[in-house]
Amino acid sequence: MKLIAFAKDIDTRLAGSGIGLGIALLYLNGGWSAFRSANPMSFMEYYLVNDIGLLVIPIIVITIFGRDLSEYGLQTCDRKHLYVALAIGLLFFPIVLITAKSADFQSYYINAMRQSGAITDYPLELSVFGLIRHQVILVTYMFAWEWFFRGYLLNSVQRVSNSFVGVLVQAVLFTVMHLGKPTVEVISSFFGAVILGMWALRSRSMLPCFVVHALLTVLNDVAVIMQAR
Repeated sequence: MKLIAFAKDIDTRLAGSGIGLGIALLYLNGGWSAFRSANPMSFMEYYLVNDIGLLVIPIIVITIFGRDLSEYGLQTCDRKHLYVALAIGLLFFPIVLITAKSADFQSYYINAMRQSGAITDYPLELSVFGLIRHQVILVTYMFAWEWFFRGYLLNSVQRVSNSFVGVLVQAVLFTVMHLGKPTVEVISSFFGAVILGMWALRSRSMLPCFVVHALLTVLNDVAVIMQAR
């Protein structure tokens, strides 16, 4: 009976919904060979499904349960956090330039840009419109990504346990979602997720995490193109 009562708690339902949604998206995304859908999605299908799953559905769920989105990190924060996020993103660019030289980064990200139409004739021909569209799609995706992991999932799990468990759960699922990407990125994603999770709790917002992640994502594509040319 106590277990049933616990499961009926709103915070528990939200935490369970977040974990379940993450696992469902892991299956649909097909990034991990041991756990993937038999029908991998196209570039546009992937981002559309993930934006809906990571951004729209959690907002609807939280609203249905009568909670304020600000309780889950969807709010503004002290500007100093955003300035620090910008500085970190820019300072990491030299490292991004180095990793972008590797064959696995070149293969993975060049292929993604070819699928989206950002690159029409690797390695020389770029589509300006295609590249801009590609980055807009990625930045939107990064917002959905950070809202889900450093907003919804982190805070919902933390509310039924503690900060340590909340940070750990989102970091583990975040890392698993990276499987299939370059090895360096997979390994660093766990430590990055831990740091971003702690930062989100400290700033009470997922916005600084979004700024860092979005900036590094765009700079990574820039670095990959520079190294390919």
